[in-house]
Amino acid sequence: SDSYDNIAAAQETISQGTIFIGDPYAPPKEKSIYFNENPGYDLETGYVVLLLLLSFFPFISLTSLPLFFPWLVSILVFLSTFILLRKLCRQDFTAFFSSLFIFFLPSTQQMLGPLFLVASSFGLILVPLLLLLGFNFLTQRTHAKELVLLLIFTAFIYPPSVVISLIALFF
Repeated sequence: SDSYDNIAAAQETISQGTIFIGDPYAPPKEKSIYFNENPGYDLETGYVVLLLLLSFFPFISLTSLPLFFPWLVSILVFLSTFILLRKLCRQDFTAFFSSLFIFFLPSTQQMLGPLFLVASSFGLILVPLLLLLGFNFLTQRTHAKELVLLLIFTAFIYPPSVVISLIALFF
């Protein structure tokens, strides 16, 4: 259902003309006292904006995103993991087969995973990239600006990816 929540939020953004932050399925304000007091802000607004931007491409509708976007995410997770591991291992063979394990992560209703249209699946792409830029910054003092920009970008899309990446880099 999270996939459809994101699609509904993107559709609300289109209909309102501004970035929609909240619950797209909440009743109107006049019908519920609870939602007047607790608007239910979404910490993954950047992901909804990303889906909205994808829907502006020709031949892509918001309702067709769950069919191809998860596969695109899986391929990008594979590539970002491959780039990180090739840098760390310096062996293409090892990096390739290690990235295959990430590509074949199981997706279930309980744990979700890369084959669902949720922000956490897109966060899987960003964690290896954050680790790569963080590793370069810590060892060579390069890519500081790129690391900060990617941290900010990731915080808008899926904040736990930032926390996971920073813990992995510093502990």
